[in-house]
Amino acid sequence: MEEFKIDPAFLLRFENQLNPAFPEKSSIPVKILGYGEISSTFKIEGIDNYACKRMPPFSSSTDIEAYCNCINEYCEHLRNAGVKVLPYKLISFQNKDAEWIVYIVQPLLKLELIGNTLFHNLRDDELKVVYEKLLKNLQSLYVYNSLHEEQIQLGLDGQISNWYFPEDNSMPLYFDISTPLYRKNNKEQLNVEVFLKSMPSLIALAAKYFFLQDVLDRYYDLRMVIIDILGNLYKEGLQEKIPNLLSLSNDFFLSLPSNFQVLPLVKKEVHDYYKEDKFIWGFLLFFRKVDRFISTKILRKQYNFILPGKIKR
Repeated sequence: MEEFKIDPAFLLRFENQLNPAFPEKSSIPVKILGYGEISSTFKIEGIDNYACKRMPPFSSSTDIEAYCNCINEYCEHLRNAGVKVLPYKLISFQNKDAEWIVYIVQPLLKLELIGNTLFHNLRDDELKVVYEKLLKNLQSLYVYNSLHEEQIQLGLDGQISNWYFPEDNSMPLYFDISTPLYRKNNKEQLNVEVFLKSMPSLIALAAKYFFLQDVLDRYYDLRMVIIDILGNLYKEGLQEKIPNLLSLSNDFFLSLPSNFQVLPLVKKEVHDYYKEDKFIWGFLLFFRKVDRFISTKILRKQYNFILPGKIKR
């Protein structure tokens, strides 16, 4: 297990001077490495060699403890299923505004070896080798699910930007552990309410009742996970790779054990999925930005969630 040389007191000092509405104005120099739908990942001056993902505020220390337990248990199951997980450390505290905050700290990765960058730079024969490694991880996970169907089911956001491919050509490492999707006896273990808190209340209510369950269910279905992987290639500007990877995916389906009956994919299905996914997340982000404007510019209140700028989808 990697030893993390992180000073929690320094991270708390960073948190206490952070303006979530405008993180780039931080007095402690910070580089924004990436935005998730509800989180942001920072490279903070003074915390060298690590990426720090800030999750949205929690209501209590009890909620944070439950969330951290979810991550730890989820990662343990992933490892048991044969999926390698990037080492991590969870650091939580109460900030100056009495909000409960957790940071997921992980080793800083080489950008060129993260899937969405790497895929741009590979020849077709190299891409085939790398993609088949990713598919092998997915097979391991869903075989694990089939063997533990009555007890545990693991979900996975498998898009290529969540995988790191080491220089030694070993199996890829999964690093986006902030959404620990797993079910025990068909019950979701993650309290998804925390992921709705960054939305205006009416939009959160609509999301919860109209499409949240559908979005969650995708990550438990092998075929849908691969559709999501391929669909996200449009967002990454890699649409020219889709035909070859779609063909590899269909070959992969045919190679699965007989108890896996997976229908082949067609490109139109992938494109239609991408358009729907783009609409859903674009719709939610628009209203979150409206909510931020009202909070900061009209009501003059603090806005506690970090939102991305314009996202290319």
